[in-house]
Amino acid sequence: MSTRVIGTSEFQDIEGGFWAIKTEEGEYLRPQMMPEQFKIEGAKIECMVEYLEDDFGFQMWGAAVQIVSFKTVGT
Repeated sequence: MSTRVIGTSEFQDIEGGFWAIKTEEGEYLRPQMMPEQFKIEGAKIECMVEYLEDDFGFQMWGAAVQIVSFKTVGT
C-alpha cells in the first residue's frame, strides 16, 4: 500500500553518503533509488512511497522506502 509523503530532500554524509527525505511530520525516510530531481539539498518534494520491511544495508538510518511516484514542489 502506498503512502503520500511531503517533505524535503537531505544529503546524509554517513556510511558513504546517501539522499534521504525528511517528512513534514519529522519522519526520516531512506529511498532505495532517489530520483535525480530530488538530489538538491532542501528541495521540496511530494511522493508516494511503499515502506520496505525486509531492507538491509549499510545505512542504518530512517525507514527504507521505495518511491512509486513523485513530483517536485515549488523549486
